[in-house]
Amino acid sequence: MRSDGRTDIGKKRAQNQDSIFFCDEPVGPLPNLYIVADGMGGHKAGDVASRTAIECVTEYIKKHVEQFGIRSKKSDCLCK
Repeated sequence: MRSDGRTDIGKKRAQNQDSIFFCDEPVGPLPNLYIVADGMGGHKAGDVASRTAIECVTEYIKKHVEQFGIRSKKSDCLCK
């Protein structure tokens, strides 16, 4: 199975602030990982906040992969 995803700007905003991450391969102790980070309702830097949330979670898992004892195949992981 292969995942795909996208975000939608909706009808009220001029900029899409949402971010998603999906990986069908093991990430740390997880068999796969899917993250949806909602923007901040049009507030300044909402896109940065949602992207940063995803980066923080994925970086934490990558830093602790050895502790978890499972490797991930980053080639199949996408952040949009």
